[in-house]
Amino acid sequence: MRSRTLSAAMATAFGLVALTACSGSENGSDSSMETATATAEPSAWDEPVEVLWANDEELMSEFEVVDGVALAYVSIGNQEESVVAWDATTGDELWREQAIPGTRPTGVEHGIPAVEIDGMWTTAFLDRHEDTPNNTWGHLAVVDVHTGMSKWPEQGNQLLWSDRPSECDDTYCLTGLIWEVDDEAIAKHLDIESGALEDGPHDEADNAGEAPFLPREGSSSANTSL
Repeated sequence: MRSRTLSAAMATAFGLVALTACSGSENGSDSSMETATATAEPSAWDEPVEVLWANDEELMSEFEVVDGVALAYVSIGNQEESVVAWDATTGDELWREQAIPGTRPTGVEHGIPAVEIDGMWTTAFLDRHEDTPNNTWGHLAVVDVHTGMSKWPEQGNQLLWSDRPSECDDTYCLTGLIWEVDDEAIAKHLDIESGALEDGPHDEADNAGEAPFLPREGSSSANTSL
């Protein structure tokens, strides 16, 4: 079961609504209007917001809070980006890893996927391949949200040209090709038992609002920012 925990909860108390009632005498000769009013109780919305923590990062995505960890894409300059994790309560940085947008074009909003695998909450992104001259080739990284440690380190040996991974049916999906394996980009999903990418359909619902997959030709430089 998917379960995500926010660092704080807000409770709101609603005021009572004024009520109006009519009553008449038994003989109907006279009547009076009785109005009951109630004073609205203070609402949590009236209370000042307490800032738990803040930083100067330039966000490229919304925060995703997963199992007490806040995750987001941030800009690191020069059209490059990283995935960063903070303790959702204290704001202490837990880890950061440089990532690439893959084949998603500039202007497409980033998203932080999260899937629980074998009792471990994970997130997935494209880890940059150092020997490629652009931001479209990389490795699939599936990491523990608390430590940033890869669940399957051997994935670093598999070079991908693909879009960013997304959630689909309690696993991760992407559309792309594996170097020296595929002749064209195809939909793939992660086998959560072995960590291998298997051919399979992409869950379109999980990518609502994102741009369609780009053809390989002419896509040597792709970057994503808000």
